[in-house]
Amino acid sequence: SSGSSGSSNTFHSDVPVGLSSRIQQEVAADIAAGVAQVHISQRSWDLAEDHLSTALNSAEAAAGENDAALTPVLLLLATVYARQARVMYAEGMLRECSKLLGGTEPQRLVDRYGGSSSSSSSSHQAVHPSITAAVCWR
Repeated sequence: SSGSSGSSNTFHSDVPVGLSSRIQQEVAADIAAGVAQVHISQRSWDLAEDHLSTALNSAEAAAGENDAALTPVLLLLATVYARQARVMYAEGMLRECSKLLGGTEPQRLVDRYGGSSSSSSSSHQAVHPSITAAVCWR
């Protein structure tokens, strides 16, 4: 069952599914982010924000609060906030993305994550280059 009906927005499984808790949280985060993207395409900003909050809580439960894996969810939240004309919140999400990616200057992010294909196998390649580009574009 999902946590959308309770006070917690993290995924809790009552049925053992044979997956680790981390993987269950990652799957829950992906599902909630996917549902949020449907709401974004329908311009249902409040519903998208609710599902992205769930996705963020699940992603944090899976990866921790300071992991670059949170950036896709934070970037989607920034988009929702910007569409709601909540510019300060959107900017805060983009700044958090930048911090999680390890840099505050766009060129540092490009140097670190946007390198050649030979660097794509690097341990620093935690996110897709399009995420870095979107954060740099801010």
